[in-house]
Amino acid sequence: MRIGLSSGKERTVKISIDGKELEQVGKFCYLGSMITSDAKCHVEIRRRIAMGKDAFYKRRNYLEEN
Repeated sequence: MRIGLSSGKERTVKISIDGKELEQVGKFCYLGSMITSDAKCHVEIRRRIAMGKDAFYKRRNYLEEN
C-alpha cells in the first residue's frame, strides 16, 4: 500500500506481477489493525471502540444477575 502523506490526494499506483495487476484498496486489516491509505487512525479507533462495546454487551447479563 502506498500512503500519501504530503499531498493529501489519493493517487492510483499500478503494480503488476507476472502480468497480473494488483488491486489497489483504500483500507485493509493487517495484524489486527486497520490500515488506511490516508494514514489516519480514526477508523481504527472507532473499530476498537465498537469491538469493546460488543464484548461488553455480550457479557452484560453477568452484571444484571446480582
